Amino acid sequence: MADSAGISSMNGRPWSEADDRLGMWLFIGAETVVFLCLFATYLALSSSTLEGPGPSEILELPPILLPSALLLLSSWTFHVAEKGLEAGQLKKTIIWLGMTMVLGFAFLGFEIHEFTLYAAEGAVLTESPFLAGFFVLVGTHGAHVLFGSVWMAFLLGHLASKKIVWTNWKRIRAFGLYWHFVDVVWVFIFTIVYVLGSQGMY
Repeated sequence: MADSAGISSMNGRPWSEADDRLGMWLFIGAETVVFLCLFATYLALSSSTLEGPGPSEILELPPILLPSALLLLSSWTFHVAEKGLEAGQLKKTIIWLGMTMVLGFAFLGFEIHEFTLYAAEGAVLTESPFLAGFFVLVGTHGAHVLFGSVWMAFLLGHLASKKIVWTNWKRIRAFGLYWHFVDVVWVFIFTIVYVLGSQGMY
């Protein structure tokens, strides 16, 4: 059953994708260029290991499977939250958006643990051009996950205080583009950095 302060509180204003999400699409376009540059830099530096370890020596696939699954699962939980929003179901939206936020922070926990293990082995950003490219690429993505997770905390606060009003509808729909973009970027990192790198394919 739709929340009494749900979609009806939008005063009949239709969602205008072209008008209201244009700014987010432009932002994603700019971020795509940034990540393309980071990927190109990483690949160019991947063979410059100096005295440090190379990709196949340090990168392992099994430890990254669970955090990858958690992050990809967060796209589905956000989709469920968005459907709850469309139906005016405030409680459902808050629960599933909260789960998405938890998954985002859980992914970050695994990434921090991974970086800590590398540092304990002496594999730090200043050790070699390869490690610099690796940490900057993966760390930049992690920063985007952190930003998105904090953003969700603010969205949850707005939902709890103002219910599902027109402004929250716009915020969450725009955030969805950002979060799915972050997940897509991780698919490329997982494939190029971890799958191919751990197999010594570059």
